[in-house]
Formats: sequence, C-alpha cells, structure tokens
Amino acid sequence: MNQLPPGIPEDVLAWMREQVRERGPVPMADQIFRHGREYHECALRCLELREGQTFLFQPSLVPLAFVVEIYLKGLLVAEGKAVRGHDHAQLFKQLDSAAQEKIAMRYAERHQGQKLADDLPAFSKLFVDVRYSYELKGEHAHDI
Repeated sequence: MNQLPPGIPEDVLAWMREQVRERGPVPMADQIFRHGREYHECALRCLELREGQTFLFQPSLVPLAFVVEIYLKGLLVAEGKAVRGHDHAQLFKQLDSAAQEKIAMRYAERHQGQKLADDLPAFSKLFVDVRYSYELKGEHAHDI
C-alpha cells in the first residue's frame, strides 16, 4: 500500500490495511481467473445488441480466444503446473485427465455433441487469424 494516491482519509486507509491483512495475498490461479473474467466480460460487451447498431462479432472473437488461453492456464496453475505457450490444444493436453474429461463433456453438452478436441486447434489459430483477417485469402468463417 505504499503507492496510494495522496488525500485518502486515515480511516479509509486503516480499513484497507485491515482488508489486506484478513485476506492475505491472492493466489496466482485466482489472479489468472480474475484476469480472464475481465476479458470475457469485454468480449460479451462486444456481442451486446445496441440500438441502431450491430454487435461486434468479429472483434469479440479475439478476446474470446484469449480468454480460452487464460482459463486453461488458470486451470494448469491450479493443478500446480508450469504454464508456457499459447496453443489451446497443447495447454488442454497438459491438464489432468479428469479435468480434460469434465471440460470435454461440458463442451459437448453446450455445443450439440461437438468434440472439443476437434475444435481446439482452430480456436488456437483464431486469436491470430481474426486480428489479421484482412490478410487471409478465401472464405474464413468462425463460430464462437
């Protein structure tokens, strides 16, 4: 708390210091999931319908793809594993088999029986492909 802006009343500072003592440091997995939720919220806001405008489908895919990476990394950190790389399929393979099964089952339930293992490689490229879609040749349809 040594980088606080000046002018905060002493009673507020005391309350803040007490909260920090009670809660202690935030575990890394929690920090990662919080970071992911913020990007997830950003993507969902891109998908909101606003009066007189269309939603921002294509731009929403970039933070959604990023969120997949962040959530997978959060799960890996929660399992006590070191996290490196950006490839969704590779990150997913590093998860414990029980976590992989649970995620794959939930994915199939939400996506009419589609297999996560079939979709992850395409999602891994989505982060780059959508950002530079103007450089791609041919048809490039993406499904969130």
